[in-house]
Amino acid sequence: MKVAIVGTGGVGGYLGAMLSTKYDVSMITKESYLKVFEKDGLTLLDGDSLIKVAPKFFTTMPKKGEKFDLIIFCTKAYDLEASAKLLKEFATKDTILFSICNGLEYEKSLKEYFPKSFIASSCIYINSNIVKPGVIRKKGETFLLIVGQKEDNTPLLKVKELFEGARLSVKVAKDIDYECWKKYIFIVSFGALTALYNKPMGAVLKDHLSELRDLFYELKELANIYDVKIDSALIDGLIQNAQKNIPYDAATSLQLDINSGKKNELEFLVGKAVKLAENKNFELPTLEPIYQKLKEKTNMS
Repeated sequence: MKVAIVGTGGVGGYLGAMLSTKYDVSMITKESYLKVFEKDGLTLLDGDSLIKVAPKFFTTMPKKGEKFDLIIFCTKAYDLEASAKLLKEFATKDTILFSICNGLEYEKSLKEYFPKSFIASSCIYINSNIVKPGVIRKKGETFLLIVGQKEDNTPLLKVKELFEGARLSVKVAKDIDYECWKKYIFIVSFGALTALYNKPMGAVLKDHLSELRDLFYELKELANIYDVKIDSALIDGLIQNAQKNIPYDAATSLQLDINSGKKNELEFLVGKAVKLAENKNFELPTLEPIYQKLKEKTNMS
């Protein structure tokens, strides 16, 4: 099975490194990253394990005429469409594709570029980041990829088998919308408040718990309007698990990007919720003002 990993940041680099130990993998990267990989390859630090990925696995563009059985987009949300356009000639009607960008409904974007291929939805749980160019560290033992499609999950059993062959856990979900919204509620709520106050997740839990809870419940109601049945027990459990398990100094990517003046995913995360609410004439009294403040903050940076 030929696999393309598009994007070689903390998550894409980790997936590519793990899968390259077993399979034919092409890691599609940016020109600026390729210079590092061509020299030293990629080093993955995972607990006490060290995996070296040779330079031959990296490229900015697959070979002409090459076709892939599986393409996984691990880019930032704002780079997804450009990456999809770049890769569209390397897929067939049998190619499986999905994006693990933070957010919702990216399968719609992929369908525009790969109308005949099998498009799935997905979300991923992992803590992995770039330590320095060419070096990625995965923190903790958490890893779970969740994939699914509303019509037919059968092709995704191949993905599950592939990942498990590289010692990676995969869940093929019958209700993928539920799984994606569950993560979306979490990352939007924490992302919005950590970015607004420029505080780590632990400080938000300590200093802004009431506001955080309001965000969780607003987004729960929004999900319900879109026929995704998120209940109060799940929301309470997510907050309790966060209080118990999240390191005090953990940051979100939205916080780091906005407060360092970098390109960010505000519109794809918080802005997406605001648009979904507007489509249903649903009010977000807690999230909407935060969104406006964050837009002002990004315009000033």
